[in-house]
Amino acid sequence: MNELTKEQKKIIYIGVILAASLVLFIFFIYAPQQRKLRQIRTELSRTEAMVRQIHQLTAGRDLKEAVKDLNLELKNVSAKLLIQEESLINNLTSQAKAPRIDIRDLDPGDKILLPNKAIGYDVYELPLAMNITGEYREIGEYFGRLSDDFPALIRINKVYISGKGSGNVNLSASVNLSAYLLKEQ
Repeated sequence: MNELTKEQKKIIYIGVILAASLVLFIFFIYAPQQRKLRQIRTELSRTEAMVRQIHQLTAGRDLKEAVKDLNLELKNVSAKLLIQEESLINNLTSQAKAPRIDIRDLDPGDKILLPNKAIGYDVYELPLAMNITGEYREIGEYFGRLSDDFPALIRINKVYISGKGSGNVNLSASVNLSAYLLKEQ
């Protein structure tokens, strides 16, 4: 019984060949195809995410119109960032004259180079501290113009408003803001 018959040997050979074929099939055909399928699925999900993002940007409009609007918005933001420091300070003071705001002092700090860069430009943050006085409505209008119509990109960080006595319409405000500027590299 120790010896195998010819038919048993043939069955064992066929079994080994089938097992080896199965292993070769798994390693050289099935596994690489699975990797390719995963890559295709990943690429498909990225593409679908981009399509969703484009649909959100277009908001149901024609793609050409949406791209045109985005380019216009990019030009507007770039124009706001390309303002010079002197022009920025002049605009801050001229905006204050319209609603009769008195700027007591305006102190620009040192420019800070931000780690985020724009293509071909360095982005700087210019901290500014100013003390202003005026009527409460005029101060509100001034802040409104700074946030809406100002020709530079600024962020109002802190505002401290104080008044003398009750019912006084003249107020003093201490304002800390940041302006963002671009410089060519």
